[in-house]
Amino acid sequence: MTTATSLNGALLIAASGLQANQVGLDVVSRNVANAQVTGYTSKTAPLESIVTGDANAGVRTLAITRNVTEALLRQLQTSNSVNQQMSTQSAFLQSFQNNFGQPGNSTNLAAQIGNLQNALSALTVSPDDPTAQTQVISTAQNVTQQFNLVTQNLGQVRQQADAAISTSVTNVNTALNQIFTLNNQITALQARGESTADLQDQRDNQVNAVAKEMGITTAVQGNGAMYVYTGNGTTLLDSTFAANSSPVTFTPTPVVGPNAAYYPPPSSTFGGLSGISVGGVDITGAIQGGNIAGDLNVRDNILPATQSQLDELAAQLATKFNTNDLQLFQRGNQILPSADTVTNVGGVATGGNSITVQSITNLSVGMSLHFGSQPNTTYLITGINTGTNTLSFVQQGTTTGLTAGVAQDEKVTFGPAIPQITTGAAGGALGATTLTLADAIGAQTGMRIQFLGHSAIYTITNVAAGPPQQVTIQPDGTGVGLQAPVAAGEGIRILPPVIGLAGYANNITVNTNVINNPWRVRDGTRVQTPSTLTGNNTLPTNLVTMFNALQTFTNNTKLATSATLVNFGSSAIAYQANVTATTKATLDSATTIYNSLNRQFLDESAVNVDTQLSNMITIQSSYAASARTITAIKQMMDELEQAVR
Repeated sequence: MTTATSLNGALLIAASGLQANQVGLDVVSRNVANAQVTGYTSKTAPLESIVTGDANAGVRTLAITRNVTEALLRQLQTSNSVNQQMSTQSAFLQSFQNNFGQPGNSTNLAAQIGNLQNALSALTVSPDDPTAQTQVISTAQNVTQQFNLVTQNLGQVRQQADAAISTSVTNVNTALNQIFTLNNQITALQARGESTADLQDQRDNQVNAVAKEMGITTAVQGNGAMYVYTGNGTTLLDSTFAANSSPVTFTPTPVVGPNAAYYPPPSSTFGGLSGISVGGVDITGAIQGGNIAGDLNVRDNILPATQSQLDELAAQLATKFNTNDLQLFQRGNQILPSADTVTNVGGVATGGNSITVQSITNLSVGMSLHFGSQPNTTYLITGINTGTNTLSFVQQGTTTGLTAGVAQDEKVTFGPAIPQITTGAAGGALGATTLTLADAIGAQTGMRIQFLGHSAIYTITNVAAGPPQQVTIQPDGTGVGLQAPVAAGEGIRILPPVIGLAGYANNITVNTNVINNPWRVRDGTRVQTPSTLTGNNTLPTNLVTMFNALQTFTNNTKLATSATLVNFGSSAIAYQANVTATTKATLDSATTIYNSLNRQFLDESAVNVDTQLSNMITIQSSYAASARTITAIKQMMDELEQAVR
């Protein structure tokens, strides 16, 4: 090898070092410039020795890479989904709780019902005092206004959650289209052997946008493209994705009323709220994490449960007053039928299942019925003969009639239908699609039910005439019939909204007849004129006794089935407060985990300006050394040329 050849080789090696240092300086400069840009990760220009034969021929720069651990990044995205779900859920629930009131609050619904009890207690002392009478009416109006305000706010929060779902779905589709575009750019660059690091940062930003709305998984293909799936594996984006498409679909509901509900397939036609679909397939139940999961839980689970509690409490309140001859409350313009009497000559014996009454005005099948001698036994009207004023009935929860005989002229009172159904004596076998109920009335087509012995949820698709009622059921999902056997007499919980009862709390008001005639809180609504007796506190005393007595509630509310009216109201408030507090605690935990993962990710992948400046000094030193080497070689070549001359 000649001296000139050796010098040329050294010059090329030094030049390669100079070029590599230039690339390194460019990467460092970009890192520093983008240090505050969200989603930008630190980049590195890897170096590789050039070897010719058995000799080093310099250095070259490989494609620029990101300082990112992909597994940590995906873990961070999953944590973000969980955190967003809890954050959204917590914000909605706290908003509702502020209106509903905290346990022990002096202005919440339970306190207002307690105030009504106190006003009635004061009336027992001064039953003829007009001020005491109007105070009862005033406190009753406070109760109904609180019912109305709370349930209206509940509906508004559900409406907001529904609208938020629509916004989130739009965000998901926008981000998926951005990922699709970036996939095309990345695959093209990767095929040419060029760096895709900056484009990967942009793509991860879009993946984070999707993960914020719903839990997802991703998979990077060999060509550099990224496919996106829901948490349960449904494809959101793959090689078949079409540009400018909207794979995720949702239809917002303009007004979410008390009866509005989401019914999963195959029962979707019974519900009024939209689910979320991908390619026409409903994936609502499979969505885990993200804003959408939080919105769905608020809209479809948490607040409907509270609504069912409020509706039943309002209906029970109206029923109990009506049972005591005071039609204090009404549902909108619908006043419960006034008390009546048994007109059967000689009464009706034990086991009987029909009576005649004086009037059937405003009566309907499904209403509850109480006899004066059996105030704590509830019967349900199963049929009405308009020609003879005959009512057919059964004891609630059975197919039997009177547990004890009733006398002629015995008082009969009526209340709204509060559905409660029970499995019949035959039970149900695995896979059965029909079931006989113990109750003769109560089930309705479109009701969502859950047997207390297993977790599957069913929709009643048909109700055959009874008694006893025979219902056809279908489970959520792809199964057929009962997903587990049910025992004879097994309890059934009706999921909200309870058809026929939903919206009662939203529409309950004080009877205008009582408002205009305050004396009725002393004498009742059966009489036409005020009593001439003075000091008669029988009705107010009976009402106070009613408030102190344990009442029976259905198992549809997730609360105790035996409680006083005030305590049931307190339990409803405590239930909501507990759900809100539990959600907040889960959010705090999720936030801690997310922050920890995010710090770990930033420590590894974010730009550290001090480190970059240190790298710059090192590269500058290397650059200067390469430059001096080139200068020295040039001098040597000049001297060699002079020597040859």
